[in-house]
Amino acid sequence: MILKLVSSQFVGTLTLLLAVLLRAASPASSQEERPSERTFFAPVVVSVVNVEVLVTDGAGRPVAGLTSEDFEIFEDSESVEITHFYAAPVVVGGGLNAAPPVSLEAEADQDLYLTIVMIDNNLAPVNRRRSLDALSDFLPRLPANSYVMLARCTGELQIQQPFTNDRRQLQLALGQLRGAGSTSLSVEEDRIRREMQTLAEQNPPSGNSPLPDDRRLRPLEMGDFSSSSALSYVHHIKAYAAATTAQTEETILHLRKIIRSVAGLHGRKVILVVSDGIDASPGADLFHDWEQVFSYVANATNINPNIEAQRFDLSQPVTELTENANADRVTIHAITSRGKGVVTSSGADREGGVTIGTGFDTEARIKGSRADVLLAKVTGGHALVNDRRLGRQMNAFAEELGSYYSLGYRPPHAGDGRYHRIRVRVKEDGRLSLRYREGYKDVRGAGRIADRTLTAAILGLTENPLGVSVDYRDQQPREDGLYLVTIVVRVPLSRLSLLPQPAKHEGKVSIIIAIRDEQGNLAERERREYPVKIPHDQFLSALQEHAEFIMGLVMRQGSQRVAIGVRDELGNVDSTVTVDVHVGELSL
Repeated sequence: MILKLVSSQFVGTLTLLLAVLLRAASPASSQEERPSERTFFAPVVVSVVNVEVLVTDGAGRPVAGLTSEDFEIFEDSESVEITHFYAAPVVVGGGLNAAPPVSLEAEADQDLYLTIVMIDNNLAPVNRRRSLDALSDFLPRLPANSYVMLARCTGELQIQQPFTNDRRQLQLALGQLRGAGSTSLSVEEDRIRREMQTLAEQNPPSGNSPLPDDRRLRPLEMGDFSSSSALSYVHHIKAYAAATTAQTEETILHLRKIIRSVAGLHGRKVILVVSDGIDASPGADLFHDWEQVFSYVANATNINPNIEAQRFDLSQPVTELTENANADRVTIHAITSRGKGVVTSSGADREGGVTIGTGFDTEARIKGSRADVLLAKVTGGHALVNDRRLGRQMNAFAEELGSYYSLGYRPPHAGDGRYHRIRVRVKEDGRLSLRYREGYKDVRGAGRIADRTLTAAILGLTENPLGVSVDYRDQQPREDGLYLVTIVVRVPLSRLSLLPQPAKHEGKVSIIIAIRDEQGNLAERERREYPVKIPHDQFLSALQEHAEFIMGLVMRQGSQRVAIGVRDELGNVDSTVTVDVHVGELSL
């Protein structure tokens, strides 16, 4: 019995040809891969919402000795009961306030997974060197139960070092990063601003009044410059804004991929983004400066800087990224340069940190602000200023990572796909400052398979309750220098949920593929669904068979890890498996 389906898709640079065959398992394939004994992934449906809370006093020091009775949690303005509680050893405190967890489940979920992401296409060399120096001193200060992954964004997402607890290996990986280059579009922004500042200086104000600074340019009068000269700056600003928008969209895509890859891990997930700043409104400042310098031309041509800047506004994708991070219990921190949206507070300034105000909608705050700072704020993270005090800030950051309370509650809903806001307060003490994620999206189980497949590709961590097996067969060289590699995925029909219908039993299987090459580059294919239909008179015999998926992947030469995610849509069960393919070598 054969069901055949042929399609053509692209996975990055990979062309995918898929034929689905349903047939009896051969003796070689009858041994099903046993499910992994260790559980890496969190449950598919949200049963407990965990919120990590950092509590500090007026001087910015972590507060110790609090218990579950000291906290209140509100979801969508409704009070919820704290069912799980964990205090990190640093803040357990002593005396009568030192209490064990409300639930011992909380203590087993506190390993720290820290991903450090260097945005090398938006990081000035001097800032990059300072960041690497600070990171080198920071890593030994991390809690003992910490695992660190190093990644780079250079136009592509590259995994420099997968998760490891080996501090020596991490220092070696940091050393390799020191030899890599970086660039920053802020150089072009500064150039345009300097030129407009020069124009203002060439037409100084009357009297002895000083020139304004470069963020408050004085308007030039009519006739000082031609309209064509003024309009040329609009083109320069648009080109800068377009390039920055493309770069920021790429960064958001990479960060989303990292969030998805760590989403299923048990434990605390933290991402530290190192850049010169992620701008949610590229060019907005320059358009505003242009209006001040060329106010006459702006009025005569009806060019509205706000409208021009709106064309490049990225507040919506940044808002979605914060929701993605909160949904997957990922906290984002940032090392960033000073600039728009970075406001130093008295408490945070003790260690040179930065914070922003609260009290209005996420997207409203993101408009016209630094997205990396706001990503940190909304997900419960922190933004560190990349200046001479960075090393001191990083020491305080390492202390914070081990000075937290974990609060858990059971939501009154499960898998509704909606975003829910969270508020935490300490009872009867308004002098304390709290930092935590502001909400989460209760993602349905079907949305997890792509994330888990990425986790398998990047980290090699898999779970296989469906008993999926995978291997690759032959490799055929092509005239273009690529190879056609045949990969076979088998799923036992006895593991699938098949519902009886009038003439047949029916099920549905989804498959997604993610690939990581030896340089750490990632590619993935969108999820596709395939129906499984078995006539009643063949159903019992079919339960001894496998659904076999034969895929021809067109791949470059080199070692690559192919991760396959398989989901039983009716049974709500996911499996992930991997196979290492050495393209260009003879298959065994």
